[in-house]
Amino acid sequence: MTKKRGRNNCRRRSKFFLLIEANRPQDSSSNLMMEESDAAAVARALAGDQDGFRVLVERHSHALFRLAYRMTGNEQDAEDMVQETFLRAYRQLGRFESRANFSTWLHRIAANCSLDLLRKRKRTMLTIWWQGTGRPAEWCRAGCRSE
Repeated sequence: MTKKRGRNNCRRRSKFFLLIEANRPQDSSSNLMMEESDAAAVARALAGDQDGFRVLVERHSHALFRLAYRMTGNEQDAEDMVQETFLRAYRQLGRFESRANFSTWLHRIAANCSLDLLRKRKRTMLTIWWQGTGRPAEWCRAGCRSE
């Protein structure tokens, strides 16, 4: 049985999203958190409140997964890109400027993470190809023109 590629495939619930849903509190305070704006959640996260960042992860992870899946074409890579995106965002949260929406900032980070992965994958494939041809790397970087 082949795995069907396409738009509906990324809508499946992956292990990443099941883990997020399992850790979501089920009391009435979770409804209050959903009403909280991204700016307020960012401010809470900057103040050291872990729940502030958790709210942001829950709110934006599915959209970031869809973006990463469209770019990478692979569910596992997309999950890795979502995790890498939130890791980079957490480390650089102090650099977030409120000129743009938080979701716009996150989407840009996710796109950059996915592009980094694709570039790395391309370099790896070219390295394997170079090793198989016996031609120098400079020849391939110059456009792989035949001699």
